[in-house]
Amino acid sequence: MISHDGRVVIHPIAGGAPAELPTIVRGEYPVSWTADGRALFVAGPSNVPHHVFRIDLSTGQRSPWRELRPSQVAGIRLSQVSVTPDGRSFLHMYSRLLSNLYVADGIR
Repeated sequence: MISHDGRVVIHPIAGGAPAELPTIVRGEYPVSWTADGRALFVAGPSNVPHHVFRIDLSTGQRSPWRELRPSQVAGIRLSQVSVTPDGRSFLHMYSRLLSNLYVADGIR
């Protein structure tokens, strides 16, 4: 869960104080838990390329999982990632804003 001040924290089901995940960089967001619940996939802001990391919750080890880049990067505005718990499949959604520019000479 993302707290009001932008930190990513985990709330224990049994109760107690939430635990911060210090290896998550500000601006990243949780994407998916792994199937065994021992790691978390996180992604950064919607930039191109879109970097996805796997964070081992017991060690805090952060490792690159995938770098996602559409075949055409022109006009990419928003990007979002979903990962299956087994880490074998993902969905990369993005929107593009394209426009045309015309040059006209001699108009009066």
